[in-house]
Amino acid sequence: MEATKKKMGRPVIGKPKTIEIRTRIDEDLSDKINSYCEKKKITRSDFLRKGIEMVLNEEK
Repeated sequence: MEATKKKMGRPVIGKPKTIEIRTRIDEDLSDKINSYCEKKKITRSDFLRKGIEMVLNEEK
């Protein structure tokens, strides 16, 4: 049996993001999110992560 080879690809920076969260939003909210992300040059995922962190930090 051959030794397991590491897969090629981008290295993981920080904690690996292995959990997927899905939700439904309306078109207006999606347009607002997309517009914000284009202006700030961030991904939708980064936008959502930051939003979740902001809400969780409000409770402290």
